[in-house]
Amino acid sequence: MRIGLRRPLLLCLLALAALAGAAACALIAGGYACDGDQNCPTGMVCVESRCEAGTPGEGEGEGEGEGEGEGEGEGEGEGEGEGEGEGEGEGEGEGEGEGEGEGEGEGEGEGEGEGEGEGEGEGEGEGETCVPRAGTINVSNQNGLDTDAAALFGAATCVDLAGSVTVSGQSVSSLAALAPLRSVNGGLTIANTSVVSLNQLTRLAHVGGDLEVTNDGDLVAIDLPALLDVSGSLLVSNNGSLLGAAFDLLESVSGNLTFTNNPQLCVTAVIQALFDRPSLTVGGSTSQSGNDGGC
Repeated sequence: MRIGLRRPLLLCLLALAALAGAAACALIAGGYACDGDQNCPTGMVCVESRCEAGTPGEGEGEGEGEGEGEGEGEGEGEGEGEGEGEGEGEGEGEGEGEGEGEGEGEGEGEGEGEGEGEGEGEGEGEGETCVPRAGTINVSNQNGLDTDAAALFGAATCVDLAGSVTVSGQSVSSLAALAPLRSVNGGLTIANTSVVSLNQLTRLAHVGGDLEVTNDGDLVAIDLPALLDVSGSLLVSNNGSLLGAAFDLLESVSGNLTFTNNPQLCVTAVIQALFDRPSLTVGGSTSQSGNDGGC
């Protein structure tokens, strides 16, 4: 029984070999014989005369891209290319590659800036012109002061007076008529008036004689911001309401500097501070008594 079966099978194999040749034999042996890829089924390649599952070729592609950039000029581009690759065997493969390109971009910007500067310069200018006047003012009431000053000064706003000024009387409550005075060649006395403040003599810079402010019961403040020098003595006395005395620019008193009997005028903060001022020169003596020593 076994010999009978083998014989027909052998005959069959011989017949197939005659019909299909080497390829049929290879099939029977478990593979396909080939002399090129064209003899292999789809998806297989010929390797050493045998069809084997083929691996598609790998391709390399190059791409070029163009990009546009804005602002800082950077761009990105993508490109596609086709290449040819060789795999194992003679297969052909197609690959797609992606490339990155560099693009050039142009950006334009506009800016606006603002700057501020400060400068310092030196220049020469013309100061207020003072007119010289010669005469004396000696009055005991407000009307007399206003009339005499107007007659002597006229329309001038700055006056250098060659003379002296004495103002007294309880009716005098304002020294506005003396505002044009820049200098008095003689003495200046304000005594026994109702004046509350000497702040109307803002131009007064020079007194050629004595400067006296005495017995002014309503006087609260002496403020002579431009006074530089007194060629005589400076006396502040018997002013019961006086709280402050400011001589900010005073540099020289040729005679004595005296404060007496001003019970509300602080010694340490006002009087002694003036006495101790390094920039002040006093030709005579400095003294104070009867002022507020407990402030």
